[in-house]
Amino acid sequence: MRTRMLTRAVTTVAAIGALTLATAAPGQARPHHQRDTLEVDVAIAQFYDNVVTGDGPDYIVFSGASAADWCAAGPEGDPGGAPATLRVTTRGTLPEPGSSDRYRLKARVPVEVYAFDEGDIFQFLDASCGDLPEPYAAGMGTARWRGTTQYDGDTAARQDYNSVRAWLRTGDGTRVRVTASSVSTIAITDPFTEDEAGEQTPTDVRVKVKVVGRGRC
Repeated sequence: MRTRMLTRAVTTVAAIGALTLATAAPGQARPHHQRDTLEVDVAIAQFYDNVVTGDGPDYIVFSGASAADWCAAGPEGDPGGAPATLRVTTRGTLPEPGSSDRYRLKARVPVEVYAFDEGDIFQFLDASCGDLPEPYAAGMGTARWRGTTQYDGDTAARQDYNSVRAWLRTGDGTRVRVTASSVSTIAITDPFTEDEAGEQTPTDVRVKVKVVGRGRC
């Protein structure tokens, strides 16, 4: 349950699979150099927690969907998220061996930061969902996603990077600079099946969260 929630948060949106599959011509393989580019509207929701990698300041960052949205959705639910346009470029016929995709997006999203030194994101939600505290800082920021996927027929390997940057206001009106990012290596079994999102396994996750200073936007 918690692994699925973590996977949902640190990997790319499941819409990539459905979108890239649509570019494959039925019954007809295409040269690996042939490219197609498509765009699809998606909803993005991320959280960043340095406890994932065991170091860093004790802050949790929610991007695209609020802590309240995650609480309402529960571990198996969908918190929704901020609208964005995902751009995917494919090469070859997916998911044949040697084919690949490349994706990216950029969007303005709501951002919340909570100070929490009693555990990880799951312990924060367990402890707080019944009575959420006020966030340490909140406002709008810019989310970015990019990544590549290499396909091998029955499996795929994805390199994913996503981040959010924002100037936010604390409760007393102070401006703070927030940056958070995640870099993941993801193993995927049975690409494009309905269970693909649940089958994604982050094999290497590096998360950074910084909340610094005061200043001007």
